[in-house]
Amino acid sequence: MTLSVGTKAAPWAYDLAKDIDQEIDNHIWPYVSKTAIEKATLPPAANHVWQKFFLTDGASSKPEAISNGTNWVYPDGTSV
Repeated sequence: MTLSVGTKAAPWAYDLAKDIDQEIDNHIWPYVSKTAIEKATLPPAANHVWQKFFLTDGASSKPEAISNGTNWVYPDGTSV
């Protein structure tokens, strides 16, 4: 991810944007699968606590599943 900073921003704003980008890359993206998979191929939820996978066959308007440590659930909390 890359945050853009205006050309007239203070120098510290560039450093802040860079720090935020690094935090997102290091702490957010590892928990998000970058490829979509089918529900039947979701790995064990216990091994992927708080990770998110995008689904090719998720319910309408629910394209992602999140592990709560026990089960895979949609963002609204219903089971996948």
